[in-house]
Amino acid sequence: MREAFMPIVMCLTAAFGLTANALAEQPEPLHPTQVFTVKPPFLEKKNKDDDDEKIAEDLSGAACAPSGICLAINDQSRFAQPFTIDKESGDDRKGRIRAGEPVKIIGKNPSAATLGAAPAVDSCPGEKDDFKDLDGEGVAYAAPYFYIVGSHGCTRKDGDFLLSSFILARIRADQVSPSGSGEDASVETTYRLADALRAAPTVGPFFGKDLNDDEGLNIEGLAVVGSRLFVGLRAPSIKGEAFLVSAPIDRLFASGHDPLDATPEVVPLALGHKVGIRDLAALPDGRLLVLAGPTQEQADIPYSLFIVEPNVGGEAKQIATLEDVYEKKDKRAKAEAVTILDPDPLRILVFFDGPKNGAPREFVISR
Repeated sequence: MREAFMPIVMCLTAAFGLTANALAEQPEPLHPTQVFTVKPPFLEKKNKDDDDEKIAEDLSGAACAPSGICLAINDQSRFAQPFTIDKESGDDRKGRIRAGEPVKIIGKNPSAATLGAAPAVDSCPGEKDDFKDLDGEGVAYAAPYFYIVGSHGCTRKDGDFLLSSFILARIRADQVSPSGSGEDASVETTYRLADALRAAPTVGPFFGKDLNDDEGLNIEGLAVVGSRLFVGLRAPSIKGEAFLVSAPIDRLFASGHDPLDATPEVVPLALGHKVGIRDLAALPDGRLLVLAGPTQEQADIPYSLFIVEPNVGGEAKQIATLEDVYEKKDKRAKAEAVTILDPDPLRILVFFDGPKNGAPREFVISR
């Protein structure tokens, strides 16, 4: 479907900041400047029989390296998928994303090489399913690695505990190629992020609780700033605040099976009532771009963008809300993944959970 090019110019400060009154004056949400087609597609499952391959409808994380190689994850697979972005062609502003061969992140069974100790979680209200999908929710790039994280929460549909979703992984970016098979890539995995979440002040008591009934802790964003890895929590939201949890990367991936020997840090962000973090992306100056949205499925809460300082007391400034995307006439798609294509002007790529291939759209916020 052809989209009109509707540029939005937003008067931002040098910090990409807007006051609440200035934001309220925006007459409508930010419209996409480009809509992408995806071919070859993103896959939900990778089977030997090509006829059984299913196009992914649940893209949930993405990040790009300076080389132009990007990596995406969906929440129904054991693999990630590299992709590249073509520039727009013609006057219709429709570019193309080319997804490559899947890169295996985890296998069908737990690996003895996974660092740390497998978390014991008996508070999820559903069954203990042991090991299934990664439930991948975030991707980040920080040289020389891509990082991939599972939800670290009970499954949203049935409240089950899946050990496979309590994994943080990383892979060297030079082993990620759209034209490679990805089967032999060397991937490091660790359970220690679960240690950080369980011990984290304020949000730790929500670890291993049901998302819908108990505001259970659930990761949906991932970023790296300096030597620390940050995860953004979809839930809990407490008194109008969402939360970042961070830990030092070197301790998360330290050799051996000892638990995490570092104290996690928690950063509250004033995003609004029942507003959680849906994804994160690191800006060159050390701040974070936050894609925010409802903690559950509240239809009256928009998907929006904030610039935040990832430290206690740091500011969270809303810079835009996004135009809604619908997978069907009456069902709003969920904005689930954001990656920065250019920092100035701020040019981003957003994927949505619901439509095939994530319905990728580019948004531009000019100073």
